[in-house]
Amino acid sequence: MRAFLTDVITDRRRDLAGRLTGGILAVLELPYGAAVRLRRAAYRAGLLPSRRAPLPVLSVGNLTWGGTGKTPLTIYLARGLLARSLKPAIVTRGYGAPAQTGQRPHAGVSDETVVQQALLPGVPVIVSPRRIAGCREAAARGAEVVLLDDGFQHRALRRDLEIVTIDATNPFGNGRLLPRGILREPLAVLREAGVLVLTRADQAPPEALAALKQKLATLAPGALLVTARHRPERLRGYLVANEKPLAELADLPVALFSGIGNPEAFSRTVRDLGARIVGERRFPDHHLFTAAELGEVGRAASAAGAKLVLTTEKDAVKIRRDPRWAMPLYVLGVTLEILTGEAELWAAVERAARRTSQ
Repeated sequence: MRAFLTDVITDRRRDLAGRLTGGILAVLELPYGAAVRLRRAAYRAGLLPSRRAPLPVLSVGNLTWGGTGKTPLTIYLARGLLARSLKPAIVTRGYGAPAQTGQRPHAGVSDETVVQQALLPGVPVIVSPRRIAGCREAAARGAEVVLLDDGFQHRALRRDLEIVTIDATNPFGNGRLLPRGILREPLAVLREAGVLVLTRADQAPPEALAALKQKLATLAPGALLVTARHRPERLRGYLVANEKPLAELADLPVALFSGIGNPEAFSRTVRDLGARIVGERRFPDHHLFTAAELGEVGRAASAAGAKLVLTTEKDAVKIRRDPRWAMPLYVLGVTLEILTGEAELWAAVERAARRTSQ
């Protein structure tokens, strides 16, 4: 059902069932839109309280449902803050599938949180549904600045810089609000952003990227516009200390599987590395794989002649144990690389991160 609804709101399902479901979702879009507009207005008018944390808060969020690159950007910012002698902490609600590695489940911890913990040793990653409580814990643990993960819609906490990620390959979907489209809020709220980061800018056609920039300049004239890409960084074996050079993917038959917000971007990245994709299985975002599903993935990959199976870091932490396929399982790790506007981005980040607590 979840996969079916995903296909409907992304307009991939155009048969009778898809059209009927889309009509029902379009009706539900009206009260949802009214509710999110009323909520934003209440915060702007001061009718709903917004609290100040005891340390600077940099919010990293997005406007759409699905993967826009918030996690790679958060990791990039945390590493950059450390390099600038600032101690960051990540505060997150922890939404997502419970992550599991090997035989040990991480109860109550999301897949994205485990990736952040693995790639940022020494940086506190605090899971707290009450973000203000998470910020207070961050301060108690010695942090000097908070990176608020998925914070754009969380207006109960004041922030010193609002950073919004936008996937350049699919910025706004069909332009409709949830549940008929992928927009979590109307486009007009982008005027509240301080920085807009266009992720996967290298994968968008130049004319489409130029049109998107022009549109954003109208929607958020005061925001800094930054472009970025997801750069493949490592290819490691699952559950084994074995890394391969990315060049070994050239002309190699591979099978993919993922449960992420933008699986097409993952496929495109693998193709750009020269691999031949002979099979692919896409699951809903944050999907927790069952042993039966993994068995199907392995059998299909073997039948297609794949030499190895590839997945993402976010998906790898949800695999309970080695699936023991006939071919090896590898994890493709990516890092965020800023293409334009990096100096201006860090000037804005440092100004916000070094504010005096109030």
